[in-house]
Amino acid sequence: VADDFKRWDWQTDEVETILTLDDFTNLLTHDLEFPDLYRPAVLGMSADGTQFVFGMSEGDVFVYNLPEDRLELLRSPEESFWLTEVAISADGRTIAAGFSNDDLLIWELNEDTWEATINTSIETGLGFSGLAFNEDASVLVIGGDTGSFVWRWEWKTGQPPDTLILDGFNPIWGVDVSADGELVAFGSSNHEVYLWDGYTDTYFTGHTATVYAVMISPDEQYLISGSFDERVIIWNIENGAALYVIPGAKDAISALDVRDGLIAVGSLDGLVRILRLRNGGITAEYELTDFPTLSADGQYFILENELLNWSTDEVIQLDSPYN
Repeated sequence: VADDFKRWDWQTDEVETILTLDDFTNLLTHDLEFPDLYRPAVLGMSADGTQFVFGMSEGDVFVYNLPEDRLELLRSPEESFWLTEVAISADGRTIAAGFSNDDLLIWELNEDTWEATINTSIETGLGFSGLAFNEDASVLVIGGDTGSFVWRWEWKTGQPPDTLILDGFNPIWGVDVSADGELVAFGSSNHEVYLWDGYTDTYFTGHTATVYAVMISPDEQYLISGSFDERVIIWNIENGAALYVIPGAKDAISALDVRDGLIAVGSLDGLVRILRLRNGGITAEYELTDFPTLSADGQYFILENELLNWSTDEVIQLDSPYN
């Protein structure tokens, strides 16, 4: 609900305001239906942190180029439809957006101009619950909000998407796709995690509430899931075994990310936990309750009254958080 938007470089601990809400509204070509509630509904960022896509509450889509300080309006709908999901490719040159009226749009960056490549409709029910590109953006994975549907789409081929239909009425949450686009993972309100290779699907059972977030590890050995049962489970993709069940969250888990052996876990109480996955096991766990401070090289991390060395897991106790 903020009126400005900040970019945090965690390696240098620098925070800068990059946009204000006025920057968005000044570009609009229509009157706002609910101006006091006009905010980003969803946000995406390229892997290098230079391209941002904002999906606004009344259906407008903006893209922001940070190095050039350029904000562009990609879509301003004639009717107000809630924008439910966006995705941006790793290289920041492809954007997908899904709306509550089942519209799905894809834009590509051609030199310096964004061009609408795809404008289609997919019957999701009440919009999209997940969008994810693979590494080269040749595959888009789509989750349906109220129906038991997931689509894997090689959208550049002109062929229709492959569809997986689950038994029963189980909304899909938290889709992810492997770098090569062959594996698709998603969570469901029936408490299960699914992995699909286009031919067969594997069920991972162990959660006791809706699975809201899933991630495939970069090496494709592990599947990580977070649930409203306040637990994270790390699964072995090859045999489906639950390797580690990690309790301890104080609220439903709503977001996951995996990078270089670290798992970031976000929950609805506003906390972020960092789990270190090393040699197939969890060797350290840290809870972030405030903005942390990192050294310039990213090796040392001050957390309340502890000094943490990420490389060695060494923790030095400080007399007070102000030392």
